[in-house]
Amino acid sequence: MKIPEFLFPLINAFMKLLLKSPLHSLLSKEIMVLEFQGRKSGKKIQTPVSYTISENEVLCFTTKDGGWWHNFRNTQTTPLPVIVLIAGRYSSGTAIALHSSEAEIAAELQTFLIAIPGNAAYHGIKLDPSRRPVQADLAAAINDCVLIRIKL
Repeated sequence: MKIPEFLFPLINAFMKLLLKSPLHSLLSKEIMVLEFQGRKSGKKIQTPVSYTISENEVLCFTTKDGGWWHNFRNTQTTPLPVIVLIAGRYSSGTAIALHSSEAEIAAELQTFLIAIPGNAAYHGIKLDPSRRPVQADLAAAINDCVLIRIKL
């Protein structure tokens, strides 16, 4: 089920509170708080995002129409410093955004959606009966996806 966009500010505020509380374990297996400095405003931004851990990296996805990822533009040459709150623990790292490497995004998005199938609807991807992404939908969604790769 996809949550209506107008509810996100309210839901995100609640999720940040919960993820920073002793009750974080209700959400923290799939959702973290990502903190970074706004590229233009210089303000601290915190947003809850779904994540997976692949080797020693944290991966999260968003769509290109999502506003927060624009702070990660041009990070291929200079990664953006970030702080993540995962399972009640803060860690520092650096992040880059990938939005044009279709093969890499496709492979990582498939792995991500197998781990967190509830996110498929946000990318317009249906799941087959075994709860794996439908390949045609995955291929169609790639052009609208942004992968944020965080090294801790």
